[in-house]
Amino acid sequence: MLLAAWPQVMLFVIFAGYALLGPAERLVGLFSKVAGKRPLPKTEQPVNDSKV
Repeated sequence: MLLAAWPQVMLFVIFAGYALLGPAERLVGLFSKVAGKRPLPKTEQPVNDSKV
């Protein structure tokens, strides 16, 4: 309905959102990689009790 009411504005919003989606996903991916590589503090590190 908004597209029919303001076609120029809504098409701009749709295409701009689509264009910004790629860089936004890239940034989220980079931040998640950085957050995943942090070492755990010594009190929270998993303990391996298996002996071979």
